[in-house]
Parts: sequence; C-alpha cells; structure tokens
Amino acid sequence: MKGYKIKWALICILVVIFYITNFVEAQPMSPPSNNNCQNAMRIGEVINQAFNTSYATFDGTGHCTSSPNIWYRYTALRSCNVTVSLCGSNYDTALTIYRGSECFPEQDNMIGCNDDACGRQSEITFPATAGNEYLIEVGGFGVSIGTGVISISCDSEPPVNLNNDDCQNAKLIGNVTGLTFDTSNSTFDGPGHCLTSPNIWYIYTATCTGEAIVSLCGSGYDTKMAVYSGGGCNPSLNRLIECNDDGCGWQSEIILDVTAGQQYLIEVGGFGDNTGQGLISVSCEGSVPTSQSDLGDAPDSTNNFGRNMTAYPKGGPSGVRAHYPTVFNDGRTTGPFGPIHLNAQAVVAHLGKNITGENEADTGPDQDIT
Repeated sequence: MKGYKIKWALICILVVIFYITNFVEAQPMSPPSNNNCQNAMRIGEVINQAFNTSYATFDGTGHCTSSPNIWYRYTALRSCNVTVSLCGSNYDTALTIYRGSECFPEQDNMIGCNDDACGRQSEITFPATAGNEYLIEVGGFGVSIGTGVISISCDSEPPVNLNNDDCQNAKLIGNVTGLTFDTSNSTFDGPGHCLTSPNIWYIYTATCTGEAIVSLCGSGYDTKMAVYSGGGCNPSLNRLIECNDDGCGWQSEIILDVTAGQQYLIEVGGFGDNTGQGLISVSCEGSVPTSQSDLGDAPDSTNNFGRNMTAYPKGGPSGVRAHYPTVFNDGRTTGPFGPIHLNAQAVVAHLGKNITGENEADTGPDQDIT
C-alpha cells in the first residue's frame, strides 16, 4: 500500500511539472509599460534606474535600431549638457535621442544614435534647452535584449555669455566641426532682415572657391540663421545671401557659393524668441588657391635662407637659375631688404630687364622695372 501511494505521488508531481512546462511557461510575459512610444515613461535625472527589454517588442521608426525597445520622455529643467547613459547594463545596448515628444519622431529630429560608448553599452551627451522635451529610445544591437540600467545627468554649469553677442565683436572662424555656442544670455543685435531673436555673430573667411556649408544641425533648440556677403556690420538687405529656419529638422543650414579669401557674416539666432545651446559647423568644397613664390620673391617676410627658382626666358635656354639667399624684412634695422641676385647678370641678360624693384618679400606679381 505504501508503494502504491508513492507511485501516485510521483505521478502527481510529474503531472504538475508537465502542466507548468506546457501551460504556465508557455504563457507570454507582459511587455514593459513603456514598450510603446505613446506610453513613454516620464523620467528626470536618475542614477542606475533598472529596466528590462527581455519581453519588449519593437515599436519605432528604425532610424537607429530595430530591436525590441522601450521609451522614455525627458524634460530639461534647465539649459545644460545632458548625458544619457546605459553603461553598466547587462547586454549589448543601442540608444537614440530625439528632439520633441511626438511619436514617431522623424530622422531630422534625431540628436544622436549610439551603440558602444562604454564597452558594449551606449551613452549620448547633447545640449538641452530648459523646458524642451526629448524622447529616449532604448534598444539593443541587432536583436539583443536584456536587463540594464539608465542614468541621466544634467551638467549644471551656468551658460557662458559669449563676447560675440554684438556684430562688432563677431568671432572669426574658418572651417570648423561642432563648435559649441550658447545664446541663452544673448541679446538681439542686428538689422532684423531674417530674425529678431537673441543672436550671436561670426565672420567666416572662405578657404576655397566653391560651395560652403554653414550648419547648425545637432543644436539643442529651434534655430534660425542668416549669411551676408562681406564682414561689415549693420548689413543692408541686398547683402543678405540667405535666411534659413529649418534646414535640418528644427535647425538651420545654408549652402552658398563662396570665393576664396572673401569674408561672410554669419548671424545665429532662433525661431521667434528661441534661445539655447548649439553647434556650428562650416565646411568648404571647391578649388583651393595655392600661393606660389614668383621670380624675385621669397616664401615669406622672415625668410633667412636661399630659395632656388628658375626663369624661362622666351627663345632662350631651357632655364636660368636665379638664387635669392637673403630675402627678408622682419623689422630689423639692418638689411638687406629685397632680392639679392647672386647671378643677377646672367638672369638680366636673358630677360632683358632688371628683375624687380620690390623691397619686401610677397607672393604677388613682381614689380618689374626696365
């Protein structure tokens, strides 16, 4: 009888195990409450807040990741550099940040997409503007899922008042990538042809003849920008090359024809009265002029060594070497100043004239004298 009871007990245990295996575990676990963008969880500054994408599904546009994902909505309480970090998570993560809170965000509103900032985990730092909302998409590389932690911090250093608030103090720039700026404490200074918001000014000297791209893409607020010909302040309307509001999402971008060596005035502001932190990038694509030392000139005004150059007189020999060993004018009271022709007689004999009447080295045409 005792053995009979044991058999029945074992059978009951096996039935329970079979039921759990085939019915209980087969039931899918509920996805996280913030699995869908429409249900994005509001979040502030946190340290290592736990999350789990193991039972999530994909809900998004696929701009950065198409793995199972979850969503957060962050509102900046002050203008600062915000860092969103998944460092310390237990799987290979992917992270995307978008401007605004609208689902589903367009690619133009994507601030950043990151995979492996810290090992196999993700981290993004971006300039945020007080009161603005940002969507945070947390997913994985490929189809990776798992448990993780999210941390959000806001660098609370006060915005720096830039000295290029007024056009008269415009900052001189060349080709730059991601140069930071902040208009939070700026005032309006300008003609109002394009914008009347608080603004700052730059003067760009073209490094090529071709197309220049002036971009505020990646900035943390709704920008507006104007570019004028010339570097003088209080530009008239006929100097306005272009005014742009939304060249890339809410940010501005202008493509213009430029001439190497010419100056262009750049006015950076915001749509309406928007201000905030941003990035400016300038690039130039086209032909780059090369400075060639011509006959009788030295490479620069402080040259203290010789430079061998060859003259090709018409109808003469293949070339006559001209050697100018000490061509300089660096402010010293003693010379020589201007070209010293070690073989001037031979060169003059073939060119039929004195070489130059210049008294300083430069890269322009020779001032020949007969």
